[in-house]
Amino acid sequence: MGIVVYERKKKRSSTSTAVPYFCEEIIMNILSRLPVDSQYNSCRFVCKLWYNIIYEIFHPRSDRLLIQNPIIAPKSMSLMEFNEGNDPQVGLIRDLNFNSFGTIRGTCNGLVLIQRYIDDDYKSFHLHVLNPLSRQCISLPPCDLSQLTEWFGIAFVPSSKEFKVVLAFEFQNEFRCEILTLGSSSDGRWRTITMPTFSRLKLYSNELPVSVNGVLHMKTGCRNHLISVDVGDETLHTTKLPNGNVVLKNMHLIEMGGSLGLIQHFYVLMDVWILEDFRKGEWTKLGRFNIEYPRPMISSSKRYRVQLIPVASFRNSEVIIFRTFDDYYRGLYSYDIKHQEMKKMEVELNDDIVCFPYTVAPFFSPQE
Repeated sequence: MGIVVYERKKKRSSTSTAVPYFCEEIIMNILSRLPVDSQYNSCRFVCKLWYNIIYEIFHPRSDRLLIQNPIIAPKSMSLMEFNEGNDPQVGLIRDLNFNSFGTIRGTCNGLVLIQRYIDDDYKSFHLHVLNPLSRQCISLPPCDLSQLTEWFGIAFVPSSKEFKVVLAFEFQNEFRCEILTLGSSSDGRWRTITMPTFSRLKLYSNELPVSVNGVLHMKTGCRNHLISVDVGDETLHTTKLPNGNVVLKNMHLIEMGGSLGLIQHFYVLMDVWILEDFRKGEWTKLGRFNIEYPRPMISSSKRYRVQLIPVASFRNSEVIIFRTFDDYYRGLYSYDIKHQEMKKMEVELNDDIVCFPYTVAPFFSPQE
């Protein structure tokens, strides 16, 4: 995958090892392959070491990226974990040793939405939802109009504590969504919601949707609005942007501290907005910040801008992780908002690799 792997630092002394013939990494590999019920109900009570290893597997950290190379290794996934110290640009790559069936299309609260093509024409596909940590996976029923899908999403509804999968596309002058509820209480059927399309309200399918508090937001071809899908109520809305007539290629969406964030860069400057109230459409400007490196400049030869695409926000939105595909600047960058400092991360990425923020829900606390 062309990714630098960093050696894990030992957090515990070797004298605490309950099984002297296996190192901690081997024990973690074995335990991570067991059913999640076995880990919770039995294995974590064997000894303090096993308890803390299982805690580390399911630790509710928000500073993780789920990465996959669909070209070189389409069936593998890895977690990129960032240091909890003062140096956010060093990442640890941990292979999950799990067959992901296909290409990652979205993540939410530890679950991953996977698309797997079933023909050589890349038209027909199956969808799966899996938990890469517990090794649990379910296959979703087919959707009749899945071949028209331009956009995928998975969201968690806090009020009902349900996960829902959303497929979105344009069909006969309508913006259409197919929604499926996961779980035993679901009837296993896709439900349809529609909204008439109007001028330039087209899907901007080059970027992924952002899930925030049960609402999926996505860019459109309109400079004034987003399309927002309230997955809980299963309704469609248009969300007005904070400043009209934005340059779409320079405007990006990201989840920031439990709210929808909007980042717009202008050469060496970057505006950051937060959607404080989705229902009222109220935005608050977090500030305007300097970008010293890499600058989103215009190339004199090819006439294009070096695009800074936000991937995730860490440390209570104090650090934003960006990605760029430019040949010279290619890679991941961490931006410290407080100090207005951009640094390149010590991770090698090629253009085929996909990155998603990955957070799991808390289960239990570690033992000292």
